Amino acid sequence: LAVQVLEGFDPAQPEVVRGNYWLAINRDGSITALTDPIQNFNVLRAAPNGSILFTGNMDQGTGITTFKLDYLRPDGTMTTLWDNTGDTANHFWDIAWVTPSPVSADLTPFPPAF
Repeated sequence: LAVQVLEGFDPAQPEVVRGNYWLAINRDGSITALTDPIQNFNVLRAAPNGSILFTGNMDQGTGITTFKLDYLRPDGTMTTLWDNTGDTANHFWDIAWVTPSPVSADLTPFPPAF
């Protein structure tokens, strides 16, 4: 189960843009960090044997945004498939399609929380 966590606003630093990050809650109850904090936006989609993560991070000093498309494996390793850096303030990107992952018939259910 992937969960997106949004960092809270800090009134002592109102000019700082807070990031968000993704965690995986595993079937055994353990938690794995999938990403470091991401500024601006991100899209996570299931992909065969892992996930695809599309991010846009803006450098607050220069205003330049770096876009990345990463493949995340279940073991936590990540491979960057594509990146683009530049003056992209007027561009919009999204993931249009990802090959669906087949679901195993013998998938262990999450244990009850109580």
